[in-house]
Amino acid sequence: MYEHQLETCLNAFHIPDDYQERLLEAHRKLEGAYADVQEERANLESSLKRAKRLFEFGDYTEAEYLARRDDLIRQLESLQPVPKQTNELN
Repeated sequence: MYEHQLETCLNAFHIPDDYQERLLEAHRKLEGAYADVQEERANLESSLKRAKRLFEFGDYTEAEYLARRDDLIRQLESLQPVPKQTNELN
């Protein structure tokens, strides 16, 4: 009886023809999102360094620098960590 039920379920199971392409497309989109996060992190870290230099050169007051620094640090902390990338789909 259970074998027949299992056989019926397996016979009704269908994988779409474009399933592999759909998976690969989703993976490409995910990789693109990770690249965007990495780029944004690099931009924010560069802005943080520039703000420090501007403060050191006297272009920012201490209050301006601290406000800018705190804002940039908040933005950095809000970015999601990028998981280790592999060349395999799990």
